[in-house]
Amino acid sequence: MPFSDYADLMTQAASYYDDADVIDTGWTLPPQHQKRIYHYINRAQEEIWYYRPWSWRMAYYDFTFTDEDGLAELPFNFSNVGPNGLLLDTDGRPWAEIGFQDMVVLRKKRLSTKAELFAVGSDVLGSGVWEADGGPGTDDAGVPVTTRSIMIPDLANTQQFTLFFEMAAPLVTVDDADNPIGIPRNFHNALLMGTVAKMQEAKGDARSIWRSDFIATLAKIAAEEEHLTSRPRQMPVTIGGMW
Repeated sequence: MPFSDYADLMTQAASYYDDADVIDTGWTLPPQHQKRIYHYINRAQEEIWYYRPWSWRMAYYDFTFTDEDGLAELPFNFSNVGPNGLLLDTDGRPWAEIGFQDMVVLRKKRLSTKAELFAVGSDVLGSGVWEADGGPGTDDAGVPVTTRSIMIPDLANTQQFTLFFEMAAPLVTVDDADNPIGIPRNFHNALLMGTVAKMQEAKGDARSIWRSDFIATLAKIAAEEEHLTSRPRQMPVTIGGMW
């Protein structure tokens, strides 16, 4: 049951499970009612998103450290590198991720290293919080803004990198409800079932059938998404001599 957008999903959830007939009558739900349903949609979507390491959660990003400070801002939908992610340099060599604290110490002490290392942390509007005189960055309204950044020890490294990473779960509000749903179409029915389960739970409906329907639908899709036993989990990469 694919939906055209989040508004379509919200309308059908309200019509069939919330005693609000908005499909045939054309009646529009009050904004406060819509906000509650979108809250449940977000909760269900996030549960589906992190239920398995789905392949569609992965993305890649090409970038360079052009400002010569060994620091690059990450995409807004970055969640983490994750067990299936990696950083490749221009020659296709994978770099090793280390802890944020270790990278900060390495950079502050200007320790010389040829190790191919990187770390992910938070920067405040690119203000250089690792410098002794670095203060918090702010937006036009004077509000501090934090961004996720990737760091390497060599501040003057300007080669191109490719980062494979896990994306963060999307969120929907009343204002952007006409956006396409952020998970594949074969998961839309599970998203509806999860939304309904959380709506009924909020109403104090103690019956377990709502949750059971959601988990059963999700488990069925998970089985379909599993790798075949005869399919290699990871193919050899000819560049860089890695697997």
